[in-house]
Amino acid sequence: MSINSELLYNEINETYQYFNHHLFQDVLPGCAITLTRHNKAYGYFAPDAWQGRGGGETASEIALNPDHFISRDPAQIYSTLVHEMCHQYQHIFGKPSRTGYHNKEFAAIMASVGLVVTDTGLPGGKQTGQRMSHYIAEGGLFETLIAKWQETHISDWGSIPITANERSGTPSKVKFTCPECEQNAWAKPGARLYCGCEHADMELIEMLSAVLLDSDMENLAECPHCEGLGYEWINDAMAADAHTSVKRCELCDGDGYITLEEYQRWLDDQDRWGLRGSGW
Repeated sequence: MSINSELLYNEINETYQYFNHHLFQDVLPGCAITLTRHNKAYGYFAPDAWQGRGGGETASEIALNPDHFISRDPAQIYSTLVHEMCHQYQHIFGKPSRTGYHNKEFAAIMASVGLVVTDTGLPGGKQTGQRMSHYIAEGGLFETLIAKWQETHISDWGSIPITANERSGTPSKVKFTCPECEQNAWAKPGARLYCGCEHADMELIEMLSAVLLDSDMENLAECPHCEGLGYEWINDAMAADAHTSVKRCELCDGDGYITLEEYQRWLDDQDRWGLRGSGW
């Protein structure tokens, strides 16, 4: 059977309704479900991301990454859908923490539907944090429901991932940083920006672009998440003994740099989630 948008989205919408009924007692109001090739993520939840042209009522978005549909089985794919539905439930009825942070309340919501939050995707990991995964609880509610769902549904389609070499173009905007006060600004590649901070004295200081010009690294940009360090500081305020620690940056995988295509997708995500200028 050939694939088309109607078949693909009908199945995803039916599955959303199935889990909304059996896991959430039909209290979720629905949302915009999209398929997005999101860098290094199986899916995401964006609260109140849609609104009519005339304003007024908003709707949230759940995105799934089709690049992983072939490599993951249907139970794993739709556990991601339910993970994001738990975010939607907490957004409406609970108390979410800062953007992207998975708190103890969220972990409890996940546990109630048969999914276990963990930073490693395996038993024994931390259950709170910024970038988290999960695993399916053996004998849990989700495992039982997905088994019944698979008796009448077959998911055999997934997208073919686009490699960096197949993508074209350069970033529409790049980050510029003042070398003195470290203030950041965004502009088109090739722009010349100047900072008038207190260190400027009698003349403005030219801000430096984050995009590398070295010929050996012409397709790379400094990682905007860790600012080229390759690691990030983690302040786990939810832990009983709050502490600050260091872990490898997940955006650049510890390299300190990402490709220009990855950099553009990061910029697009900042705009989508309204995070531009607030960190990630």
